[in-house]
Parts: sequence; C-alpha cells; structure tokens
Amino acid sequence: MYNRARRVPREVNEMMRIYLSTLLLLLAGMALIAPSAGQGFECRSTIAAGASDPPNLTAFQLFFKRQPVDQMVIGDKIKKYSINLSGTAFAAGSNAVVDSLGVCALGLGQPQTLTTIDQDSTHLRAAFPRSTELSSGLLSVKVVGPDGSGSNMLAIDVIAKPAELSVSSISPQSGPIGTPVTLAGVGFSRGDPIRFSAVGSDRFELVGLYSRSSADGATLSFQVPDSVIIPVCAICTGLPVCDPAATLSVSPGQYQVSVINSKGMSNVLLFEVTAR
Repeated sequence: MYNRARRVPREVNEMMRIYLSTLLLLLAGMALIAPSAGQGFECRSTIAAGASDPPNLTAFQLFFKRQPVDQMVIGDKIKKYSINLSGTAFAAGSNAVVDSLGVCALGLGQPQTLTTIDQDSTHLRAAFPRSTELSSGLLSVKVVGPDGSGSNMLAIDVIAKPAELSVSSISPQSGPIGTPVTLAGVGFSRGDPIRFSAVGSDRFELVGLYSRSSADGATLSFQVPDSVIIPVCAICTGLPVCDPAATLSVSPGQYQVSVINSKGMSNVLLFEVTAR
C-alpha cells in the first residue's frame, strides 16, 4: 500500500510537467505570429476600387417596336418603347428613371421607374410601362442605384403627332449669325417660339427665339440670333414675350431647330451656324 501510494504523486508530477511544457511551447508560438501592440489588425475591404462611385450615364438609344428611333411621339403606344443606356458604375439592381418636363420645362414631374430587362455594370436595358406619363417636350432619363445614388441626366425629345405639328424643311441649312431662315411644315401659328439649342448640350431648358409671322400656318421665318433665351416661356405664361431667365450666346456649330406651340413640340431639323 505504501509503495502504491508513492507512485500516484510521481505520475501526477510527470503529467503536469508534460502539460506545462506543451503550454509554454504554444504560448511561444503565438508570440511569434501575433502582431505587435503598435501594429494592430489591418482590415482589407473586399469592395473593388471604383465600385462605390456614383453611376455615370454617357449615352442612350431609344427603340420603338425594337427599331432604333431618335425621339418619342405622342400618341404612339408607350409600351412599345424601350431604351438602352450606356455608362459606368451601374450597380446590380439599378433602374432607369424618367421625368417628363413638357414644353414649359419649369420643373421636374414625378419620377417614374422603367421596367429593367437586363443590365451589367456598363449597360442597362429597360422598357416603358403602359402607365408611363408622357407629355410633348423633353423627357429626362437617369440611372438610379439600389442605394438611391443617381447618375447625371440625358434628355429625350418627345414630339407632337406629326400630322398636327411638324417641320418638313429648313432653308437654308447653314449660315452665319443674321442669316434669314424659313421653316416649312404643318400646325404653325403666328409668332411660335422656335427651339434653337446646341447639339450635344446637356442643358434641359428649351432655349429658343421667337419667329416671324406665318400667314398660312405652313411657314415660319427667323434670323439666326447671336443669343437665345432660357426658357421658351410664351406657351407657359400665355404672353407673346416674357423676361428670359438667362441668355446663351450662339457660336459656330450645329443647332437643333424645332417649333413649339400649344400642340407641343415638333420634330427636329439641324442648322449649321458658320463663322462670318
């Protein structure tokens, strides 16, 4: 009994020695791999560089019945229109959002979200739902991410029914400031405002000028101006003239020309302003 009682403590001591040795080895290893107190832990983001950038819209292509078109026409079935948007940083789950500005362009309407068909980081294809509200003038379009961040806006022309208001020809098609120009078409009224805005402009106001008489409703004339007003406000106020909010100087380049009256906005023809 005595000898057996002596052997138990020796076995316990041996086990404790092994346990302590193992623990010391583990602590030494952790000290080697642990960061220093001053270094701390480094958190690395898994988000790719630029992924948090806001969306940027660079171009669009409008389609009607899957055929490319340059503008939308009042009276066409809206559900037959779709749009392809191009740009950068389109986050997954983004949508195309439009606002109808009309010919007065005094403020934005209620934003309307289109139906997304497919998208990736640089393209988004969307369809116009039947409920989309549309009025003649301009339609703004932008891309809105799932976090609510919106891109810049681009403008889509929404024109009146061609049978009611349209421009068939412009003569001449180029000339310097001061050149007399005649528009031919249908649906004109005396003193109709004429949209005269630079091609490629990112402005949303319907910049323009006022025409001379149209006795037969089929011709309008004006002189190429040295400046245009913002906005075209006669239709909004009912006055033949109104104080412009601002003016823009006209310089050589291509300009969009269309007629605006109570019927809406006509199709666009181009005029080239040349140097003197």
